[in-house]
Amino acid sequence: MKVLVTRPAREAARTARRLEALGHTALIEPLLKIVPSAPVEIPSDTVALAATSANAFEAAPSTPASSVLPVFCVGDRTAEAARLAGFQFIESADGDVAELTQLILRRLDPDAGPLLYLAGRERTGALELNLIRLGYDAGVLETYRSDMIEAFSDDTLHALRDMSIDAVLLFSTRTAKAFSALVDSAGLQPSLGHVRLVCLSQAVAQPLIGLGGQILVSPLPTETALIDTLSADA
Repeated sequence: MKVLVTRPAREAARTARRLEALGHTALIEPLLKIVPSAPVEIPSDTVALAATSANAFEAAPSTPASSVLPVFCVGDRTAEAARLAGFQFIESADGDVAELTQLILRRLDPDAGPLLYLAGRERTGALELNLIRLGYDAGVLETYRSDMIEAFSDDTLHALRDMSIDAVLLFSTRTAKAFSALVDSAGLQPSLGHVRLVCLSQAVAQPLIGLGGQILVSPLPTETALIDTLSADA
């Protein structure tokens, strides 16, 4: 199958290699541009960190003081980014925000002190709200933003118009919203009838309802499960 990979460039290249190893053809079209914030400092009273994206660490590298803080990550890719940023004590929930919340609850007493969520400017707010409800002193430090692109590239536009794209991989709600808006603005809904829109979760699928195409939802919020969903439907 010819698969459109819509995640930011660095992650998209890795996903494309996995798809091609399975015999698919990958077309990369990052719908979000990740813009790191200016370098930030982690407050000295912080007792732990949390992150839901590998991008969280680009503007927040560790210091000698912060490198020993426990870092709770939503998945293995985010955990690897934390390691590369110099943090030493990292745990992965290998799941979604709900599972990350439960991991933090098991590992950190709510009375231990301030927990800092390294996050993007555009986010659902679910993690910090979950933690506050559970009694944590949870703050947010924005370390990046994700800007939507204004138009599909010519290659993607032509591939969608000539119906050579068989599937689209969508990893985030914001990316799904960007895809839906770009399809609408380009008048491409009639070209999506045969396309599989493969989504990381039900929340990612929501902005695509009524857009056309067949919506498939991964049973688990991981890249492996998403690709398995694509392959199982091939």
